Amino acid sequence: LITIVYAGGPISGAHYNPAVSLAVFLRGKMTLGEMFMYWVFQILGGVSGAFLGQIIAGVASDIGVGAGRTLTQAFLSEVIFTFMLCFVVLGVATNSKADGNSYYGAAIGLVVMAGGITLGPGSCG
Repeated sequence: LITIVYAGGPISGAHYNPAVSLAVFLRGKMTLGEMFMYWVFQILGGVSGAFLGQIIAGVASDIGVGAGRTLTQAFLSEVIFTFMLCFVVLGVATNSKADGNSYYGAAIGLVVMAGGITLGPGSCG
């Protein structure tokens, strides 16, 4: 993800998550129309990725709560992780005090990795 953030940053701001686009909009760094356009392509990209993954792997992945977890635990995990992701993006990629930094991709990629490692098994099995 780190490399994808660095590659997509100069082109689209590397908003690959609708929650991130919402946070950037709420910060005033994106118009409502831009946010909706991002959402359309983010959802299309997610659906396309799921289909490609199914074709490549030969099997569809299951979507559900991880074993031994409740829906509430999974939901709270997702809320916490999404907040952390948006917080980091707003801090390193949309803050004028961080203009010109070269670490934004690493910071964003590492928070996604940390979320996937610590929260992933509980929220999506």
